Amino acid sequence: RGRPPPPPPAGDAVGPGLLPHAGANCSSVHRLLLKFRASGAGGEASRRRLAEDEGLGVLSWAHLRHVGLDVAELGCGEDAEVALRRLRARYGGDLELAEADRR
Repeated sequence: RGRPPPPPPAGDAVGPGLLPHAGANCSSVHRLLLKFRASGAGGEASRRRLAEDEGLGVLSWAHLRHVGLDVAELGCGEDAEVALRRLRARYGGDLELAEADRR
């Protein structure tokens, strides 16, 4: 299984494109919404560590600069709640917010 693309630098409006959501084979939540405590270089280092963590199942990543949030797109086979628990356990100190997209 290949690594996800690296997260975009903090100044980018949008990073790598998000995958289409809720396709024919995707019927549940597959996105995590994140807000990092650190900004600038500290936030970029946190994004890089998370993007390189293959255990989270992240396929793509986007940084929404205007709202200060990151969106991590998970594969259809990934359980968002399980990925969220792993994320909070490993990186909770770096995150101000970590939630599964509930729409």
